[in-house]
Amino acid sequence: MANNWCENMPDLVSHEFEIYDNCTPTVIMDQFHGHSFYELRLIKNGLIHHYCENNSVVLGPGAVSILPPGLFHRGTAVSPEKQISNYTRLLLYVSVDLVRSLDSDRFCLSEVFDSFGSAGTRHIHMDMDELDSYYLPLQEIVRRNRDDDPLTHLINRAQVELVLARMAERILQLDEPAAPEEDTSLVPRVIAHINANLSENLSLDSLAERFFVSKFYLSHQFKQYTQLSLHQYVLTRRMMHAQLLLRSGEAPTSVAAACGYHEYSSFYKAFLRETGQSPRTFE
Repeated sequence: MANNWCENMPDLVSHEFEIYDNCTPTVIMDQFHGHSFYELRLIKNGLIHHYCENNSVVLGPGAVSILPPGLFHRGTAVSPEKQISNYTRLLLYVSVDLVRSLDSDRFCLSEVFDSFGSAGTRHIHMDMDELDSYYLPLQEIVRRNRDDDPLTHLINRAQVELVLARMAERILQLDEPAAPEEDTSLVPRVIAHINANLSENLSLDSLAERFFVSKFYLSHQFKQYTQLSLHQYVLTRRMMHAQLLLRSGEAPTSVAAACGYHEYSSFYKAFLRETGQSPRTFE
């Protein structure tokens, strides 16, 4: 499904893909968040400060970001003297099922995107002509606005698949660029620990003790970096992990344990509250 609705409310359960061609005065994703689908962001104009789990970088015209499912990130405006008005970008959201349907025994597209997006590289820098070779075909799908027609959807889907294949080819042509150095400051280290230990005790008390800082300092620094409280991030991260595990076929009781819930009833209530669905009926 292609559209140009509010990019903060995608539906990649009912739709194989969604495309957003937007221009706004400033950045609108200032809170840490993750998706259960793939996100490709192509920036045409403007500068953003992109924060991810282990580093941050300034991105401008010609930047293409490839973010796999479950990777938490946010974007903010850079300093006023560097900011260009009218943040223009195209977002391509693609369901995990669609990407995996393109995998084969000889080539695994999902592994290319997962590896590139998770390793810390996750951004490609193009000149504007090269960017347009990806940008304009996707933009045309939005402008036609006829994805509900079965034949047109087939044509649109083929174009999206072509963009994904060309993007994978572009990644593989890179000369093994060095991934950005991981940020060794407090919050990225705490986030890395949380992500690697979702089944463990991740209370503010335990994390402050582990990283030898006060609860107040950790709470303040975490909020400043992510725009989420530490408790909110842990809950959201666990629920995102739960969704990915459930979609991979894991049993709900196993998922509850993997997400740090010793009682299934507590996991059930949290999952229902966050997703609106029970773990056993989640799709």
